[in-house]
Amino acid sequence: MKKNILLAVASLVVLGIAGIYLTQTTEPSEENLGRPLGVLRDLKNEVRYKYTRTFFWKDAQDGRKVYDGSQIFVGPKSSALLVFAENRKVRLNEETLLRLSQVEQNPALIALQINDGGFNLKSGKGQMDPLVLNLDDGQFKIISKDAYDIYVKKTDKKLALSVALGNLTLQNVSGKTDLATGTSITLEMAGTVNQGGVASKQIIAKELPSTSFNLLAPYDGEIVREQTQPVFFKWETTDASNLRLQYSSQPDFADGVTDLDVSSQQFFPIPLNTMKGDVFWRLVSIKDGVPAYSRASFFKVGQVESIRVQVSAPNYIRKGVWRVQTTILDDDKSNFDFQVSKSESFTPLQDGFMGKAPFTSLLDSPGDYLVRARKNFGNGLFSPWSAAQKVTIRDSLKAPVIEFTDRTEDRVGNVISEIKWYEVPFAKQYIVQSSNTTSFAAVMSQKTVMTVESAVQHSSPRKVYYRVIAVSEEGENSAPSNTLVSEGSTLLHEEEQKRLALEQSAKEADKQAKAAAPKTPDEYNSSLLLPLDGSVFYTNDSIRFEWEPVFKKPTVEISYVSDFSQDVIRITAEKDNFTKIRPLERVGRYYWRLSFEQTLGRTEYSKTQSFTISAALSTQIEKLTLKFVERNKWNLSLQIKDAKPEETFNMQVSMDSTFSRLEHEQTSRTKDVISLSKPGTYYVRARRAKGASEIQGWSNVMTQALRPPLTAPQLQNPQEILAGPDLAKVHLGWSDVKYATQYIVELNNTNTFGSILRSYRVPENTYDLMHSQRDASYIRVLAQSAEGELSPPSNIVKVKGFLPGPTIEKYEIAYANLDSKGSIDQLHILWTHRKNALKYVVEVSRNEKFDQVQKFETKNIEFFTPVKDIGWYYFKVTPISAMTDYFFAPTTVFAVEYKKIERLQLATVEEPANGAKFPYNNGKYFVVFKWGQTLGAGWYDFEIAQNSEFKESKLFKVEARQYRLPPEIKDGTWYYRLRGRNPNQASPWSPTKTFTLQK
Repeated sequence: MKKNILLAVASLVVLGIAGIYLTQTTEPSEENLGRPLGVLRDLKNEVRYKYTRTFFWKDAQDGRKVYDGSQIFVGPKSSALLVFAENRKVRLNEETLLRLSQVEQNPALIALQINDGGFNLKSGKGQMDPLVLNLDDGQFKIISKDAYDIYVKKTDKKLALSVALGNLTLQNVSGKTDLATGTSITLEMAGTVNQGGVASKQIIAKELPSTSFNLLAPYDGEIVREQTQPVFFKWETTDASNLRLQYSSQPDFADGVTDLDVSSQQFFPIPLNTMKGDVFWRLVSIKDGVPAYSRASFFKVGQVESIRVQVSAPNYIRKGVWRVQTTILDDDKSNFDFQVSKSESFTPLQDGFMGKAPFTSLLDSPGDYLVRARKNFGNGLFSPWSAAQKVTIRDSLKAPVIEFTDRTEDRVGNVISEIKWYEVPFAKQYIVQSSNTTSFAAVMSQKTVMTVESAVQHSSPRKVYYRVIAVSEEGENSAPSNTLVSEGSTLLHEEEQKRLALEQSAKEADKQAKAAAPKTPDEYNSSLLLPLDGSVFYTNDSIRFEWEPVFKKPTVEISYVSDFSQDVIRITAEKDNFTKIRPLERVGRYYWRLSFEQTLGRTEYSKTQSFTISAALSTQIEKLTLKFVERNKWNLSLQIKDAKPEETFNMQVSMDSTFSRLEHEQTSRTKDVISLSKPGTYYVRARRAKGASEIQGWSNVMTQALRPPLTAPQLQNPQEILAGPDLAKVHLGWSDVKYATQYIVELNNTNTFGSILRSYRVPENTYDLMHSQRDASYIRVLAQSAEGELSPPSNIVKVKGFLPGPTIEKYEIAYANLDSKGSIDQLHILWTHRKNALKYVVEVSRNEKFDQVQKFETKNIEFFTPVKDIGWYYFKVTPISAMTDYFFAPTTVFAVEYKKIERLQLATVEEPANGAKFPYNNGKYFVVFKWGQTLGAGWYDFEIAQNSEFKESKLFKVEARQYRLPPEIKDGTWYYRLRGRNPNQASPWSPTKTFTLQK
């Protein structure tokens, strides 16, 4: 190769030097070069040509014609397309030197001689003239009845030939002569052979070791759509060391071929976003520079429209939690996948959902979120993701930071302070609170302001605490601010100190008076048991007084003052050691003692103890919460008004409103739950407990219904229809399950459901399931409650699988053969047998809607039907099986156009002249007839007779454009005529002419 390139370059240099002395071009007129053999197209970088009678190489331009004897040179990193008649094309690779010529014995044949490099040769459909390849001094023909695609490369005096498509026959070759798709051979000279006294060069073809290919996915005719996971080309091959993957939108890979290096791989992702329509693909294994081709497979790219989503403004739920609702424009019935994330890659997800719109998401952290959705067609098929919609969740309100700016006290003891703080983002107003405790358990005053400052006042001798809470427009409250302490009123504090001093003085006087009074030992030995000193009761509590039984009917004395000097309540005990009084209404501290007469006429007293009456704090159940644990198991919790975290309550649960029979009773904190399992209506009450003492009455009674467990749905017989060439629709219906909020439809390929193939969540008790399962499948349904409980599974139903339409291998209009009696134009269809099919139904229509259709049944895989009217014919093929577990799915609709073939042009004999006479010379006649080419003619009928009516004529079939009269023709005047032919057509006979053979 290097040597030839150097020679070509050297010749160009010599020609350049010679050009200095030449004043005009030596390129002949195209009219003198004869019939053009081809045209150069699609030139890239360096492409040159030279005619047979020129001395110069010239740069080629697009559309340059080449003739007999022309040479073409393609430089490094360059390429060119050489187009012949009959839609044959040669793609010339880089560093290729090619010579074209007509075969002398048959000018209709074109010979290609490749000196270096390589090319791809593609032919159109139908039978056409053979093509001749030269190898050194030998040559051979390539013959095919249909389209083919071959690769030819010249290396080390050998030709390597690989078949990418078609079936070929090689003539004038020994060895491997019949080639099919995937075959690779080498051809080389093997000396000279003598046949019939004629010496010719012998060419031997040797088959190269074959490479086995198995194209696994996508299978032929498969419809591939974008899915959640990548979709792959998959294959198996015996040699993947130098492997190429090629795909194109053209079945013959003529244009738009993508070529990828997939060496040592068994799969490659399919870039579906760059594809549409039919995609054809194959593998090419290259060894020693020679390719081996797999068969070509094809699949269809299913296109689905993207969807549009609409996201609502965030809706405040509680602190730090916002609700966002996503709807689908113009579609509220289909199933969708929704995703929410803070990342554009949607990894990780913040929330997700599969089902019908709208989709509600609770977002609990601030920031920018992206929301997207895609339509879920079932069976793993999805639309593209929608454009992501942005929604912003703001930060939670921050606690204000407050400070005093001024403090004054008026003359009557009112303390007035000024508080201010910085504005809190997103706050609309502020709540200013005051309390006499740091915990703010009891709020003394509260007011709402719209500004960031406020004047506050109090009239208390003790400290008062202030704080501020920010409130947003949505109702969110911030955490409380820091606490400010306002000292008590100086004036009121002094007055309180005076009052306390007077009270202390009175206590000292009382103490001294008691010390002076005579005391008996019984006073000190008596023991008061209940109530304990310092006990606290509520205004609605009864009080039990109890003592040791050593007194005889003592009197219980109760007073507001410790010396019992006024407002004394006296109660004579009915029992020896206890009595009980009704609730006291006055709130405050009480003192009590026992008075008794151990000695007649002498009243004595026990020691004095105190108790306090507080305002009634009744037990009130605000809310019952029932939480699902597992099937037949629930937890019930109580929310009691003003309950402290560690406060205990006695709680009772009964299925009787009178609580005569308890289902459950416990004494615990409100955060402890009550376990329930029996369905029905429960009555619940509670009361505060203090140890074993009951100091309050029962609370209000609340009811809680506990539903029974979910029952299994009853699945009805499904209604199945064929929804498309690769899609079945199954209408499912089942009994409504009480308390269920949604249902789970499960699909599996076995009736054991050990693993679930697919599942769908639906809100109602009907569902249209779309699937494309090849085998029969099984479906069951489970009900699910709002709490998450799953019912037992329903009965299982079986649904049909697919018996898809066969792969159509070939479809065409087969025109009538003039040489076959009764032959007519027909639609010809050939397909691959589908396993399990007993017969096929072929439907043929004149329009793609199949309004009027002809149906034919056949057990063959090949079909013919006559065609008469020109135009398009549409057809589809449906396999039929004896098995009832399948849908018989038709193929996609194919179409082929029937049009009348243009009439062959009249053939005219150019030589000899009409009436020519030929003498008898050396015992024979030498008569050669020549004529021009008739486009579309595969051969010519040459007819001679000794009468103008051509009775008892002789007819010769001639494949060339010249014919030598055979020697056995007798002398005399002969009439002759000529017409062009192919299997389907015949041109008109040429005008009758004569010639004379003279004895």
